[in-house]
This record gives sequence, C-alpha cells and structure tokens, in this order.
Amino acid sequence: MSGSTGLVGREIERYEVVELLRGGDRAAEYRVRHTTLNSEHTLKVIQAGVRGGQMLERLRQQGEVQAQLRHENILPVTDILDIDGQPGLIVKRFESVTLRAWIKSEEPDIPTALAVFEDILSGVRVAHRAGLVHRDLTPDSIVMVRSEGRLVPKIADFGLVKVLGSAGLGTASDLMGSSIHGSCYVSPEQLADPSNVDARTDMHALGCILFHMLAHQPPYRDDHVIRLLDKVNNGTYPDPEVAVPGIPAHVVELIRGLMATARDERLPDCDVALHYLRKQPGTASAGWARDTTADAPAAVEPAAAPPTMMIGVAVVVVAIVAGVALFAMG
Repeated sequence: MSGSTGLVGREIERYEVVELLRGGDRAAEYRVRHTTLNSEHTLKVIQAGVRGGQMLERLRQQGEVQAQLRHENILPVTDILDIDGQPGLIVKRFESVTLRAWIKSEEPDIPTALAVFEDILSGVRVAHRAGLVHRDLTPDSIVMVRSEGRLVPKIADFGLVKVLGSAGLGTASDLMGSSIHGSCYVSPEQLADPSNVDARTDMHALGCILFHMLAHQPPYRDDHVIRLLDKVNNGTYPDPEVAVPGIPAHVVELIRGLMATARDERLPDCDVALHYLRKQPGTASAGWARDTTADAPAAVEPAAAPPTMMIGVAVVVVAIVAGVALFAMG
C-alpha cells in the first residue's frame, strides 16, 4: 500500500477514501469524505510495521489531548482509524501550502514574518502548557491556511512524534521522506540523544524557523549531510544582521536566544520568546538568562559529551543517508 492508491475507493468506517494526496515509504496521506456529514478531511496512514492495539491506543490518547487544545494555530487530530491493523489519523482538511512553500513564493517582509511567527509561538505555547512537545517543528510541519481574508499558520502532528519515537519509527519528517530538510531544525541535544529532550528542543526549532522566515533560507545549509549536521551541532549559521538587512536588534536577540546550542542557555519557553518578540525597539533587555530557570522545563541531564554526541550524529547520518539521496538545501 505504501506510495500507492491502494485505499482509494474504499470506505473505512465513516470515511470514503477519495484520492491519494502524497505517498511515502512509511506513510501516505489521502483526501477522504465523511459519509454522513459530507465533510472533507485528510487521512494520514502510518505504515512501516506500525501494528497492534497498543500503538492505536497511544495515538488515540494523543489525539484526545490535541482535540482539547482547540487553538487556531494547531491542526488537531480529530479521529483515529484502524485500517487493516495500521493506524490512520484524521485531521480537518484545509486548502493550504506548507510554511516552506509560502516563504519561497512570498518572501515575506520583516513585519509579515514576525506577525506569522507570533501566531506560531502562540500555538506552541498552548501545546507546551498541555504537556505536548512537538520534537519535529519545521517549515514542513506548519501549513498556511487562508481564513477570513488572512493567512493563518497551523501546526500539525503535535504528539505524533513522541508516539512514533517510542516505537523506534523516528520523526514525522522521516515518515514523509523529508529528513534532510528536518535536520536543519533539530536541536544539538536531539542529535545526541532523541529520547532526552524537552520543550526547549522546540524552542531551538522555532529560532531556526524564524531565521528562515526572515532570511528566506534555512540557517544551516550545506550540500553534504555530515557538514550540515556539524553546523547544527556547533551553531554555525549566518549573522542575522547580515542575512536580514534592517532586522530590529530585539529580533536578533530573539533568534540568538532561541538558537543557543546549549539548552540551559536557550530561551526557556514561549512566554519569554513572546516577550522578546513584542519588545519595543530600543528598550533594554529584560534579562531572561538564569533569572527564569524556575520557569524552564523540568531539569534534565546536560547534553552528552562531544564523543557521545558525535555517535548520535553518526546514527542520524546513517539513517538519513539510507533514506534519501543527498541534495543541496534550497
């Protein structure tokens, strides 16, 4: 069934499968229609050996948490299906483009990019307060939806990555074959040990996304995956003041605070990030460092020493090279 139209035409529980939207080795997305309500939805079918009631129950629990969030900037799972023993996730369908595609086509100016980023931050803040960590935030896991005359960013797959990771299936980006792109947004501690992360790994990804939105290119770029991951690990990215002419000083502070390679030196949560984002140009910094550690996520062990981290990077490299061909980041 992987990458095929095998489900098209089938009626699965309350849904008729209309067409294949995109396929991958480990997941496929379909447009489906609710047979009673005549409403359209997207069905994501996770394949790759994900079978059994335990996995379905885990996904159902995550879907229940998401459904309760009810936030404009989060795209929640609304139903869980059992498709021949494989889990299927139903989400509300919108006519949309990914944030990556929107950045490429629109090249947003600074005020537009900051307004969209504030919406994204607001959605992540609500999810974090509910105990959900995304772990795979990229411009591909955020879609831009037109609503009432304006574009609204919506974050997909909250909670999904944790469940997939517990089954040894990697990230949502891995599922859809975009792991090279996703590598540009992963935190150094996630490279070292994907199981030992907290909400601050999302904060790092948010910094990378903000840089991308403002500079119209990812912060980490290289046509060689090992060099690319080395840049991520060392925090080697262009100076925002050079990459984005006219960028306000407080936004430079925000990017650098979010993209700090050591998570204990990173902006700890979305409330602090929103404070920086909403600062008036020219005002003094409120000084988050060390003063807000009480607001940071629960204490975790420091990132692994360099030899261990390089082992983690090597594992990621092997997984990526095995899954996709190397290509230059655009």
